[in-house]
Amino acid sequence: MASSSFETSAKTNLNVEEVFFSIARDIKQRLAYTDSKAEPQAIKINQQDQGAGPAAAAQKSPCCGA
Repeated sequence: MASSSFETSAKTNLNVEEVFFSIARDIKQRLAYTDSKAEPQAIKINQQDQGAGPAAAAQKSPCCGA
């Protein structure tokens, strides 16, 4: 995505609205692009194996020798 350069002035209101809309368009395009990409499979932590049952939870190894 191309970046643009604008000369602006809040004091004289030079290009303030144009820059605002340009930034908003860029954000919208980036969000649409990231939403359209397939999400990679995530690794989920701190979840018990559903098939292991309570016995597996009781066999956790202690951290740091505690």
